[in-house]
Amino acid sequence: GIRGHHLDLLQIYLGLAWMAGCMFVGAIILLSTKECRVPRQYLTQGSLFLTGLSITSLLFIQGYVGYVFFVWTYGISLGAYNYALKMYIYEKVRARNFARAWGFTQFAMAVPNLIGVPLT
Repeated sequence: GIRGHHLDLLQIYLGLAWMAGCMFVGAIILLSTKECRVPRQYLTQGSLFLTGLSITSLLFIQGYVGYVFFVWTYGISLGAYNYALKMYIYEKVRARNFARAWGFTQFAMAVPNLIGVPLT
């Protein structure tokens, strides 16, 4: 397995990739024009699809370089998904109800962790 300094670097790469994914989708949302606008729903679906593909690629990874590639692709797509989902929910419920809707969304995303961790 991967130990020590290399494991720390993978954690750092994951955080940097997550930030890059958030910034990438944020730039797409902010810099889009009326003529060329990608709907937030499609950004959310596309980034979630890429997250699933990167998780599937984990089955075929060998060596440290493979893990670095996985961490970057997974981190970018996960950061893009998190930001796109947040902006999609904001678009649907607007500012007045956003805090309640986002809290409910986070609760819904946490339920599998609450149920799955004690079972394993």
